[in-house]
Amino acid sequence: SEETHYGLCSGVLFSLLRAISDFEKYLSLTQKEDGYLGLGDTYMAMGDYSKAQQILAQGSSKYPSSVLMKKMMSQAYLKTK
Repeated sequence: SEETHYGLCSGVLFSLLRAISDFEKYLSLTQKEDGYLGLGDTYMAMGDYSKAQQILAQGSSKYPSSVLMKKMMSQAYLKTK
């Protein structure tokens, strides 16, 4: 039903927003590569590709040899074009 669909969508959105908050907190404490990847991936899941690009670019400057960071950054870039 439409109510069930709305409930699922709002639940997913809440989960994504919670993930963003958790990843931001994690990054502020650790600055680890997986924090940048997780936060960038979460922004992409929300459709905010420019924010994902921004986060992944920050991560890429700290972890220039990260192949996964570069791959995700290019995926986010392609989605904004």
